[in-house]
Amino acid sequence: MPRKGSLLTRTETVKTISLTKKETADTPNAAIDFPAEGEAIKLGQYTVRVGAPHATEVQVSVNSSDWQTCRTSVGYHWYDWSPTKAGKYKLIARYRSNGSDWTRTNIRTCAVTTN
Repeated sequence: MPRKGSLLTRTETVKTISLTKKETADTPNAAIDFPAEGEAIKLGQYTVRVGAPHATEVQVSVNSSDWQTCRTSVGYHWYDWSPTKAGKYKLIARYRSNGSDWTRTNIRTCAVTTN
């Protein structure tokens, strides 16, 4: 039992995990680039842009609807969206590389207006 006023010491082992440059570079980070968060877009045709470096498959869902496959062009993934009514919408994308598990982006909200 320690004396009053003495300090107790404890030794802890901490395991540090670090990623190599290859692991970092091969891990895709993705986001819906457009529409911007909270953006108001006009009713009609709109093309959603998803930035997903290294992803081989990207899909988008609007308001929890079925997943729709994006097309790839000029280093981005694109979904041609045609909202049919004004209102608030939530978009989310998911992506994967070479058949790996799907990873989801953050939800992006926007408003479709008639003006």
